[in-house]
Amino acid sequence: MTIGQKLDEVMSWKGVQQKPLANATGISQSMISEYVRDVREPSLEALRKLAAALDVSPWVLMNGDPLPVTIYDITEDESLMLAQYRSLDAEERETVDHVLRTLNRRKTPKPPL
Repeated sequence: MTIGQKLDEVMSWKGVQQKPLANATGISQSMISEYVRDVREPSLEALRKLAAALDVSPWVLMNGDPLPVTIYDITEDESLMLAQYRSLDAEERETVDHVLRTLNRRKTPKPPL
């Protein structure tokens, strides 16, 4: 799968059209169209902007594997958070883990009585 095909697939998956993507990235709609049609290949900077706007990692656009996306599909923000989490000591990690478990319990629907 080419980068253009992958870009088109991710845009479809996310429900994003070319014009809103152009507005979000600062890349012209005609340029995005050329990427999708494999007329041009995006630069690394363009890939970074496209990935950020689509909320996927640049790897997703470059890996060539069809969706569903692999476990490596994390955004730059998520990657930064993971690095920060890994730098915490055991007590700090336990605090973060506790907060996440608490938040996730709130989202879990209660079974009917």
